[in-house]
Amino acid sequence: MAAGNSEEKEIGDNELINEGYSKNPWPLWSWLFVIIGTMVFLWSIQSSYSGYITEKISESPFLQVTNREMSLFLWQNPIYMRVNSKTKSGYLTGFEYLEKVNIEEGFAEKIVAAPPELLFLYHTWARLLKSEVPPRKVTPQEFVEFLEYVDEWQPKNWPNAPKGYKDLVDNVFKSKNLFNDLPLDVKIAFIGWKNYFKEGEAINGANASYGLMQKFLKKYVNYQRANWRNISGEEYLKTLTFGKFQPDEIIPKEEVPPFLRVAFFNAIMAEKE
Repeated sequence: MAAGNSEEKEIGDNELINEGYSKNPWPLWSWLFVIIGTMVFLWSIQSSYSGYITEKISESPFLQVTNREMSLFLWQNPIYMRVNSKTKSGYLTGFEYLEKVNIEEGFAEKIVAAPPELLFLYHTWARLLKSEVPPRKVTPQEFVEFLEYVDEWQPKNWPNAPKGYKDLVDNVFKSKNLFNDLPLDVKIAFIGWKNYFKEGEAINGANASYGLMQKFLKKYVNYQRANWRNISGEEYLKTLTFGKFQPDEIIPKEEVPPFLRVAFFNAIMAEKE
C-alpha cells in the first residue's frame, strides 16, 4: 500500500504554549515612585500635626508647665510620680523612675508630658497651696546632700535662678537662716525631698487630732474642705466640718488624704524645730 503524500502544516506563534510572562504594566521605577510619594505624604501630615500641637501648646497657659514646675507638685504628691505609675509610656517622660525620681538631665525647662487631669491638679495646687510652705529648718549639710541628689536645683542647671542664688549656694555654710534665704521653689523642693526620703515612715504613722487640725487650718486656710472636697473626695475633713468631736480625738485617716497629711506633718515639725 503506497503511503499518501501529507503536507506538514506550519504551526503559528499563536498556537505555541507560552511559558514566559506578560510584560509588567507597572515597572519597578513606578512602584518606587508610589512608595516615596506615600512616605512624603505621611511625613507632611505628621509634620503638620506636630506643628499644630506645638502651636496649641504655645497658645495655652494650661499646657505651659515645665518639668521643673511639675516636680514641685510631685514632691508634695508623690503618688503621681512616674515611678508610682502603672503605665509609664508617654507619662512624665522627662522624669527618671529607675535609679532616681527627679528630672532627667537637660529636661527641666521642657514642657511636661502629663495628662489633662494631672495638669488640672497642678494648677489647682499652684493657685492654692504653692505658697503655703511651713518654715522647716534647713541645715547646710542637708542642703548640700539635697543638691547632690536633686541636681536640677544646682545653679549651673537652673538658668532662670533668682539673682544671688549661685552666691548663696557657694556660701551655704555661712548662712545664718538658710530657709529664709532660699527661693520659694527651692524651699518646696527641699522639704519635698526630705519628706520623701527621710520622713516617709513618720508621716505615714502620724495621726491628726481635731484640735491640732483646726489650728492648722486657721494658719493655712487654703487646705479647708471647701477647696478640696470635689477633688479629693466627699470624706475630706467631713467630720471636722459637720460632725461632733473632741479636740483630742483622732481624725479618721480616710478624711486626711496624703497631701494634707504631709502638709500637717510639716506644720507640726516647723513648730518643733
